[in-house]
Amino acid sequence: MNATIELTGLEFSHRLFRLAKVQVWRAKRFAALDGDGMSGAAANRERECVTTAVALTAEAAYDWVTWASLATRVPLARQLDSRGWRGLVTRWRALPQIARSSCHSGEFQLGEVRESFLADLGAWNAALTYSDPEGRWMVQKRLAALGLIDGREGEGHLVSADLASRLVTEATDLFVWAGSVTGLPTPASSRQSIARILSSAA
Repeated sequence: MNATIELTGLEFSHRLFRLAKVQVWRAKRFAALDGDGMSGAAANRERECVTTAVALTAEAAYDWVTWASLATRVPLARQLDSRGWRGLVTRWRALPQIARSSCHSGEFQLGEVRESFLADLGAWNAALTYSDPEGRWMVQKRLAALGLIDGREGEGHLVSADLASRLVTEATDLFVWAGSVTGLPTPASSRQSIARILSSAA
């Protein structure tokens, strides 16, 4: 029963990430319509697709690392982030222990670049999906540090198909790396490899 539950969790995160990619494709289609001089409805639909893509990507990252911890019997960190949540960065820091439990080298760290991406993904998700004030503040602080906005404007003009595409691309890189260091399948694995794992465990 446990194996079935764990493999179902893997399949679920894989499906979520696949749906996120579909939403990126749809966002790009609406962006093209808006660029061709269509009504503002296309821009609204683009934003809806971006919000959905970001939420699905964040959930896939959350669900996969949870599944990986269950599959390898590694408890995830219990410390909370600044908002009292067990956020993405905190959960993903268990990856070295997960790798060791799956008989791979755990002599690595998540690293500043990957932690920064996970923090950005979580902040964008909170800002777009939940209209969370702290999520918006985190996004604006990060964008201001990068020189993409100043104190007189918000982040709204950056919510675009390009944002969704960048986050999904970076998530793909993260999942590929996670698979390489742990030896576990990830949402970036092919559908055929996921299907083989599921069928062999049936």
